[in-house]
Formats: sequence, C-alpha cells, structure tokens
Amino acid sequence: MIEDDPVVQKLLAEAYSEAYEKAYNKAWAQGRIEGLQKAASNILHIRFAVLAATPQVQQAIASIEDAEKLKQLQEALILASDEQTARIVLGLPSE
Repeated sequence: MIEDDPVVQKLLAEAYSEAYEKAYNKAWAQGRIEGLQKAASNILHIRFAVLAATPQVQQAIASIEDAEKLKQLQEALILASDEQTARIVLGLPSE
C-alpha cells in the first residue's frame, strides 16, 4: 500500500540519504578533531613528557574542539622553547 507508492519510496530514500550524509559528516568531523587532539598530545609527550602526563594538560587539549585552533596549538607546541612556554600555550598556570 503506502510502502509500495513510488512517491513515498522516493521521499523515504531522500530522507535516509540526507540523514546518512549528516551522520557521516558529523562522524568525520569528530574523528578529525580527535586525531588533531591526539597529535597535540603526542607532540607534548615527545617534547615535554612530564607535562603531558598531567590531567590538566589532557583536559586542556580535550576541551578544544575547533580544528584550526588545534592546528595552531600543535604549531605553538612544536615551537615552544620550554615547558613553561608550553604551559602558557595551553592556558595552564605556571608552576
């Protein structure tokens, strides 16, 4: 009956396609953010292992969900001359 109607089938297919595309794009964006966060953590671990191990650092990185800000963070962490500079870049209090 209604499920055999070609118009209904077309509308359902379009709605499914749109929902799938939105879900895919959201998952892709979230995966990208998580990858950038992981990269920032890895940079810190390599350059400043003691600092990277603190929960505040992990929380600071996890709180950034903007890809451009995460890229800028990575660049700043690579260029940071010392642990104190890395703390400033992360917005953490100095020790």
